Amino acid sequence: MGLLDAFRKKNEEPSAAAEESKRVLDSMVQLVWGYLKDERGVRVEDAISLAATIVGERVIDAAGNFDMRAHDFPPGHRVFSDIVNTLLIGDVDASGDKPIVPTPDSVIGTLYGIPEFPADSHPPLRQVFESFASRLHEDGGWGKAPLSVPQGHLPFRLPLQVGFETRKPIDGMLPAHYSKKEALFAATSTLVYVLRATRQHLDPKIAMALAVETVHGMSKTAPMTEKAFAEMQKQ
Repeated sequence: MGLLDAFRKKNEEPSAAAEESKRVLDSMVQLVWGYLKDERGVRVEDAISLAATIVGERVIDAAGNFDMRAHDFPPGHRVFSDIVNTLLIGDVDASGDKPIVPTPDSVIGTLYGIPEFPADSHPPLRQVFESFASRLHEDGGWGKAPLSVPQGHLPFRLPLQVGFETRKPIDGMLPAHYSKKEALFAATSTLVYVLRATRQHLDPKIAMALAVETVHGMSKTAPMTEKAFAEMQKQ
């Protein structure tokens, strides 16, 4: 059974756990809307970027390579991990030149399983992985995920910042008994909800590229910590 499968199966059954899962999803979705809403409403690209950044942070947390809340990496530093890749695409061989096909129970496999987003809207994963690796030292890329979307559809909010500012509220929404993988499933479900809720307002290819590239990039980016933020405030 896959990393996300057990939690998904448990919550497909009518039960107290399923009701709890729904409450968590509702709370996280409302956080996304509330954090971004201004007098003009909510910009779709920023909603997708924020929800995807939350997923990226929870991938880091579930992988357990380091503590996302108290680590010694400079915030924004790129960090690679086989465990992160497994959470993102499942236990598949990503070597060689063949297309990377994520397993249905993986994070990206879950996104690619959204019925409203057909296969031709899915960015090729090998291209996503290779583009990230080739742009590691790109000027102006600090705190962001490398994106292929048109300039007019880039998020306005810095992913590293929004991830930091929403982390504590999300921690407070997650039941104490949730495992880190259950928290990751809740975050992924939130991104699925945001993509489906905004699908009529953005080309599906742009929306899915923004979601997948942000999840991938931010899951391999050291998050901002309280300690690092306090040190930055002193400068």
